[in-house]
Amino acid sequence: PFDAPHGPGVGVVARSVADDALRPEAPGATRVRVNFQGWLLRPTEVTARTGSGCQLTFCTQNDIGKMVPNWARALSIRIALDMQLGWAEDLRKWCLRGSAAEPS
Repeated sequence: PFDAPHGPGVGVVARSVADDALRPEAPGATRVRVNFQGWLLRPTEVTARTGSGCQLTFCTQNDIGKMVPNWARALSIRIALDMQLGWAEDLRKWCLRGSAAEPS
């Protein structure tokens, strides 16, 4: 927990662990390592129009273990940027499900 402008927030941090007893490394395969992954969940200001809400921030740093060509890296970034608006809208709809009225 941490203090945020509109109430207490929550942070979660994670990283990869290797456990060959759970899932052995496959010969010839490269295991992706999550160096850092974090989520911050903070309440937003309560207003008459929107009611209560929250802001979710996510970041990650991964090491795929091999060289990635620049064209592949650029393509993956472009796809992720293009998709994030759709993900945000899907999350908004999921959060509002069951509401009598959806804010515009």
